[in-house]
Amino acid sequence: MAFDYSRKLKDFVLIFITRIMRMFSYGMLAVIFIDNLKFKGLDEEETSYVQSGIVFGDVLISLYLTTRADRIGRINTLMLGALLKLITGIVYAESNNIFLLTISGIFGVISVSGGEIGPFMPI
Repeated sequence: MAFDYSRKLKDFVLIFITRIMRMFSYGMLAVIFIDNLKFKGLDEEETSYVQSGIVFGDVLISLYLTTRADRIGRINTLMLGALLKLITGIVYAESNNIFLLTISGIFGVISVSGGEIGPFMPI
C-alpha cells in the first residue's frame, strides 16, 4: 500500500489554513469583545456575568467534546465545535439580551482571552 502524499498535503494545508483563520478570529474577539458588549448597552456587572458564563461553558463543552472525540469521530467533533461557534457568533451579532448572550456564551466555543479553546486545540 503506497503512502498518498498528495492527500496528506491537502489535509495539512486545510488544517493549517483553518488554524490561521481561528487564531485571527480569536485575536479579533479579544480586542473587541468587551467594547461590543458595552455598545449593546450592557454595564460592567452584566458584562462580567457574560464573561463568567463563557469561561464556565468553555470548560464544560471542551471537556465534553474532547473526551468523546474518538467515539463521535474527530471530524464530527470539529464540525460540532464549529457549528456551536457559528451559532454563538450569530447570536452575539443579533442579540442585546443578556440571557441569550450568556446562554450562547456557555454553549458556544468562544474565548474571551483570544486564545485557542474548545475541541480545536487538543484534536
